[in-house]
Amino acid sequence: MELHELNLPQQVRQQEENNPLIGLLTSLRRNWLPAIIIFASVFGISGYLASRQKPLYEASGELIFKTDRAAKLTGIGDEANQNQANLQTEVRVLLSPAGVDLAAKSLGPTYKDTNILDGLSVVPVPDTNILRVSYQSESPKVPAAVVNAMMNSYIVNDLKASRAESSTARKFIVSQLPKVEKELVVSELALRKFKEKNRVTALAQESSSSIGAVIGTDQQITGLRAQISNLEASSRALRTRLGIGANQATVISSLSASEPVKQAFTELQKVEQQLAIQGAQYSEGHPSIKRLKRQESTLQNLLQQRIAGVVGSGKSINSRDLQIGGLDLSLMSDLVKSEITRSGLQQQLETLEQSFNTYSDRLRIIPKLEQEQQSLERKIAVNRITYESLLKRLQEVQLVENQKVSNARVLSTAVDPKQPMASKLRNNLVLGATLGLALAIATAIILQNMDTLLRTTDDIERVFADYPLLGILPKFGKKWSGRQDVFVRAKPGSQVSETYRMLQTKLEFLDIERPLKVILITSSIPGEGKSTVSANLAATMAQLGKRVLLLDADMRRPSQQELWNIPQGLGLSDLLAGKTSEESVMHSVMPNLTLIVAGKLPLTEMSLSLLKSQLAATLMEKWAEVYDHVIIDSPPILPVADAMVLGRQADGVLLVTRPELLRSPDAMIAKKLLDKSGINVLGLVANGSDSKVYYKYHHYYTYNKPSTAEAQ
Repeated sequence: MELHELNLPQQVRQQEENNPLIGLLTSLRRNWLPAIIIFASVFGISGYLASRQKPLYEASGELIFKTDRAAKLTGIGDEANQNQANLQTEVRVLLSPAGVDLAAKSLGPTYKDTNILDGLSVVPVPDTNILRVSYQSESPKVPAAVVNAMMNSYIVNDLKASRAESSTARKFIVSQLPKVEKELVVSELALRKFKEKNRVTALAQESSSSIGAVIGTDQQITGLRAQISNLEASSRALRTRLGIGANQATVISSLSASEPVKQAFTELQKVEQQLAIQGAQYSEGHPSIKRLKRQESTLQNLLQQRIAGVVGSGKSINSRDLQIGGLDLSLMSDLVKSEITRSGLQQQLETLEQSFNTYSDRLRIIPKLEQEQQSLERKIAVNRITYESLLKRLQEVQLVENQKVSNARVLSTAVDPKQPMASKLRNNLVLGATLGLALAIATAIILQNMDTLLRTTDDIERVFADYPLLGILPKFGKKWSGRQDVFVRAKPGSQVSETYRMLQTKLEFLDIERPLKVILITSSIPGEGKSTVSANLAATMAQLGKRVLLLDADMRRPSQQELWNIPQGLGLSDLLAGKTSEESVMHSVMPNLTLIVAGKLPLTEMSLSLLKSQLAATLMEKWAEVYDHVIIDSPPILPVADAMVLGRQADGVLLVTRPELLRSPDAMIAKKLLDKSGINVLGLVANGSDSKVYYKYHHYYTYNKPSTAEAQ
């Protein structure tokens, strides 16, 4: 046998993981009996039911639909669009209890026992506004009558529904028209009051004209201010030169232009001149002086009266002011004209500023007025559109209410079928076979998932994924079952013996630089064959010339003395308890192989303390130096802790597993204990496998028997 053949189960497992079909076939192979029962049951029932079917007759008719009536009445949606969703709605309407009851009544008592819905089928024709109505029955006379009755009942119910909808829509529109009309009138009245209150005619034009007026007024104001500024400068210059104010210059100018004032003033000047001449000649009491003074006084009073008549009373004018020369009088006249002009321009400026403010205030409120006006106009437009729309809909609804045309019409009526439909026996059998196969596969998968038993080497490898598979040991066969002997010692040239030699070779190649001296062999649970593997592996090593010591450390359930057919005597427990010597427990069972059995002391409760003792560690070190290999047959991992204690004294642990015995929960617990303990796990040995890999080359294991040619 070649070494690479030991990796065949791992290759099969990888193929199974990569290809789900292989996993499915594996599930069917393991659960073939339930799968076959399910498949046969389903297929048989399908065939029986198919054979009992009677021939069916089918008739069909078609209904074609117009545009959507609901969209036409409400004005919402596309009136020309009748899609498949609308047809699905009509299917539900056609199959409604009202339609079915009306069709049953129209059929009469002849069809009273006919269940219309059982064989009825209503489906839309793709990309059309057509519904196909079909009915199947065992009687050739029933299908056509039922299909025609269903189509006629739909048309009758549709007319009733159309009139009811139209009547409801008309009543609603009639009730809403007065309200909408009132709202329209109220909105128009509100707009008229708004325009009257705010003196609005055309706000857009008013805004444009107001902007132009503001700009023109602003320009005029700027020009007037410039003119007034020039006149004020000229007036200041004239007032400075004349030394009088504008009011005084006005008064003097007015007096200079008055002839009575000038005459009185001239006569006064003459009297004053005479008085000055006479005063130089006469004394104050002279009659001439007195007469002149009376004249002077009279003329002064006359002058004041005339001045008062020109400029008004309450204003006193010095007579010297009336003696102004021609130049000053001209300048004074210019000053008066300048003041008059400035006063007129100032009044114009005030008027223009008032106009400017008025236009500006109007422009500021125009946007608000426009917003209010647009809001009122929108309300009017909405109310008008609503009112006109209701009037139009009222006319349409009245037209629909009065007409007697349905939303659908019969495109083709159903006729009595002359021949039954084609038999569906073959289709039913195919369907039954498909369903049976699906249920069978599902049953196999469910049973496979519910089964926690590790049935194959592949299952074991999946659970112990981190540990390498070092060997697959086949069963010994029925002839060997029950015999108390070591197989390798009894049949060294057999195929089973060769598998143990392959296992020993793999153990030897695990670490060439550091050979394995102390090997602990254990299992997850009892019954997996760890003691058998220990005995046969030790015998294999001894046959290859290795000095081997086999220790039966399973003090609770020892097996090695029975396997090697040795009477019960002193053993390991007695040695560790100090009851006997080392030489007394040694048994040479075959060349190069020494056996130490478990012993006969009833110390199962104290076995753990004995194995943890210093004497046990000392003896283990000694035996590792004396022998090439020390094989320890320890208790299983799950029941007791002995294997964990011995594992720390060994160079490695070889875990024996047995398909069809170990369950995945126990395997996972054992693996977790090994991982947490830090023990060096060498790998797995699948014991009692049904693998046919090694039987393939059975004739190679008979090389120890000479052929005829060699004998000659």
